[in-house]
Amino acid sequence: MRKIDKKCPLSTVYQTWESNLTGDHPTYSSQGKFYKDIVTQLLHNQDGLCAFTERRLCDEKCYDKIHWKEGRYKPKKPVFEGDLDHFNPLRKKQEGWAWDNFLVAFVYTNMRIKGAKEVDDILKPNHPDYNEFEVLAYNPTTNRFTPNPKLTAKKQVRVQIMLGVLGINSGPTIRLRKEYLTDKFKLLEVTEDVNEVTINQFPTAYEMTRILKESNTEGSILDSL
Repeated sequence: MRKIDKKCPLSTVYQTWESNLTGDHPTYSSQGKFYKDIVTQLLHNQDGLCAFTERRLCDEKCYDKIHWKEGRYKPKKPVFEGDLDHFNPLRKKQEGWAWDNFLVAFVYTNMRIKGAKEVDDILKPNHPDYNEFEVLAYNPTTNRFTPNPKLTAKKQVRVQIMLGVLGINSGPTIRLRKEYLTDKFKLLEVTEDVNEVTINQFPTAYEMTRILKESNTEGSILDSL
């Protein structure tokens, strides 16, 4: 789960509106006038991937900046396999439309796994201090993310809990991640140019596996997938 840059360069009308909100926010609804703008801005920020599992949610054309005019997203709401997620559960009226609290997540992950569970900022991907290589490790044998063993025991527990809350190691995601990475590393074995291999989902698992492969600490990475 990589760090997400939450700058808002496209949805400027919403950004101005949100920055001027005081007191209680208007009631949150997916029918809100800025919902489409927020979703497409986030898809742009997240490269079309789920903020947590990194599985692809839509085609790149859906969030291309050419669709924006004068700070608004002009086409109809794009078709994508995600939900607008409030990272912290909505318990305060002041959080309803807060930009910092928004991410886009895979529908199943958001609705069936994360829901309104308590969260810990240790795995908040847009937190200023978040660094995936400091808090996470990836095991290509099990295709699971784990807490970085260099963390203190207390932080490892916090990370482990959040891996469950965010559905990062859910069964369907593990299977898809395994199939995808297996294909990519097979391709890497027959090409001389790493740049010829396009990674358009699961980039963190891929990068951590690649680093392990290069360091030879896991033996044959392909055999372990």
